[in-house]
Amino acid sequence: MDDIRLGSLLLESKIIREADLEKCLEVQALTGNTRTVGQILLEQGRIDRATLDRLVQLQEARCAVRDIAPPDAAEVMSESLLESAVRSGARDLVISEGRPVMVRQAANWRPLTSEPVRSPEVWDFVRREMGASVLEELADRQFVVRDLKRPGVCRGRITAMRHTDGVAVMAELRPETVATMTELGVPDAVSSLLTNARGLVLFVGERGEGRSELLASVLAEMAKEQGRYVVSLDDTLDAPLPQGGALVTRRRIGEHATDYASGLRTTLREDPDAILLGSVDDADTFDLALRAAEGGRLVVGWMSAKSVVACLRRGLCFYPAVDQPRVRQSLANALRAVCVRHLVVSKAGDSMVPVTEWMSVGDAARDVLRHGELDSLTMLMRVEGNDNGSSLDQRLCVLAKDSQIRVEDAYARAEDKAWLLDRLGTGSNQGVTL
Repeated sequence: MDDIRLGSLLLESKIIREADLEKCLEVQALTGNTRTVGQILLEQGRIDRATLDRLVQLQEARCAVRDIAPPDAAEVMSESLLESAVRSGARDLVISEGRPVMVRQAANWRPLTSEPVRSPEVWDFVRREMGASVLEELADRQFVVRDLKRPGVCRGRITAMRHTDGVAVMAELRPETVATMTELGVPDAVSSLLTNARGLVLFVGERGEGRSELLASVLAEMAKEQGRYVVSLDDTLDAPLPQGGALVTRRRIGEHATDYASGLRTTLREDPDAILLGSVDDADTFDLALRAAEGGRLVVGWMSAKSVVACLRRGLCFYPAVDQPRVRQSLANALRAVCVRHLVVSKAGDSMVPVTEWMSVGDAARDVLRHGELDSLTMLMRVEGNDNGSSLDQRLCVLAKDSQIRVEDAYARAEDKAWLLDRLGTGSNQGVTL
């Protein structure tokens, strides 16, 4: 089929407008000219099959040209790649034109295929997992994001993007079932607050530390309490809505609310019992969350930081110096716990081990917060046999001694490296070179 002549017939028959035809041609160019204009119009729902067949017959009668569309291998391509990636234990999958398919297992990237993928294969995968409309969206935008839901295989998020070499797809792969708080390394002292407490609970981590997976588990825990109204505001949460005793509603930032601060303001007018925030990384959202927690609600939020102390310092830095004494008092009154979750490669190198630093805010921690001596919180968490929490270095030490992680990786993550080495007693008996 000659697409240019088919386009002329479409315009001549007034089936589509010239602007629509130009958009189709742009989408066709993005896909490497592997898909005909007729196919694209069918995918977009602009014409039906019967109309297209009549135009093809007219085209053949005029120019006696027949072109057979290539077979669509989208389903086979998509299923085999996703299933292979999931079977290999991959956390991420990347498909890019002219390169082998790559997966991230534990902390390392490795090829899933030995041969580079071609442009038609990439686009077949995109259409299969994200829908035909993504082609038109990419013609207008630089990237498109969708939820990934493959029953019996995995769930997650998938992003198609344009770059210098063409088009690439990145899929974040997660198990269909939501992990429990215990499986994710969250201590019972923190998880229990999600069902029977009021105030502010902060979960903390860095990029690539499993934020979406953790928040899905947090929401499932919050939904357990009977007769509770829970609102979740997030931008990436893709897990199914939890089924529990609570009434749970979810709003996606960018779709149901412009940003976290405006979404939280609207939510507070509904007077929910508990709120889950996918991020409190800006000043307005953090301040609103703190005020909401002071008002008697349970507010659970995620902040990007690497430790309990770093998290609290960042929160205080949202305010001018003149306001910080007031904010420290508010934190002392409203904050219930801070839980920091890191992922460290296992000693075998085939999985990620959660390493958790956490602080439960009791009388001692409140006194420290009021006086602003945040460095003292680390010493407070290190006190053996108390219920104030546990420091990152303590947990790294335990995991290294139990041979769950390598001493080298524990050392790289530790905040007080001298303390860690002293507790590990590293030396000739360890056989470790740092």
